Amino acid sequence: MVTQNVQHYKFESHPELTNIIDDSVTFAVLKKILRFNCTDIFTNHQTFVICYSNAPYPVWIWCKRPYDKKDAKLIADILKVEFLDKGDYRLIISEDLLQELSKTHHVFAKMHQKMQLFSYELHQINAIGHKCDGQMRRPKPTEIDTLAMHYHNASIEMEGHDFSMEDCQKIITGYMQNDELFVWVDDNDEIIATVNKILDGNYAKIAFVYTLPSHRRKGYAINLVNKVSQMLLDDGLIPILYTNGGYVASNECYKKIGYVQVGKLVDVCVDNTDKLD
Repeated sequence: MVTQNVQHYKFESHPELTNIIDDSVTFAVLKKILRFNCTDIFTNHQTFVICYSNAPYPVWIWCKRPYDKKDAKLIADILKVEFLDKGDYRLIISEDLLQELSKTHHVFAKMHQKMQLFSYELHQINAIGHKCDGQMRRPKPTEIDTLAMHYHNASIEMEGHDFSMEDCQKIITGYMQNDELFVWVDDNDEIIATVNKILDGNYAKIAFVYTLPSHRRKGYAINLVNKVSQMLLDDGLIPILYTNGGYVASNECYKKIGYVQVGKLVDVCVDNTDKLD
């Protein structure tokens, strides 16, 4: 669906669109996605971007505030015709923009919320006062398979993505080659928790925060994130991260470290019991 002043790009990257996105922290993931070939991008190059990278990922929607009613109507029409009428797509969108879209078509008022996504940034770190055994170190090449299994399990648990082990191995190998991955090991040098950093200009995204289920609530992840975050601050970078708003314990841990919430998105989809008109 291409209307006046709206461009539709297929299987293209458009990094120049990152220049119009002013919510740099909350939409840092979208800004990264736009640098790679995406299945669909709709934009007027001024006030909104709709971006779908590929399955199994969601459709990202950014719109400049304050929202214009014409933009909201156009975004709603594009989403309905190009995505919601054609498949079971998830949307990641700000909660207030979703409310604006719901005024234009009833389907947006009936969308099922899968999760809230909180964005955080850190400028000053706190002493957490929560010690645990073990230490932080870089992973070893011989641990790729172990870390791939951790990534596989973390992806299922946190996002519902069942990646193949081959894909997980490639992802972990890339993290290690880029010197992005850190692990926390116990006194037997066994990997208990993981964190990786992804550099993006002045920002450094903290991701892949995962602790083995049998070792949770013992302070391993908070100590690992704390040390990596301090290292990033020492390098003059601004650490940022994203969490599922439903994970209360995790969010409290990040706040203890000093992370401050700066934005909120919602991950929504059409309820399968609803029929689109």
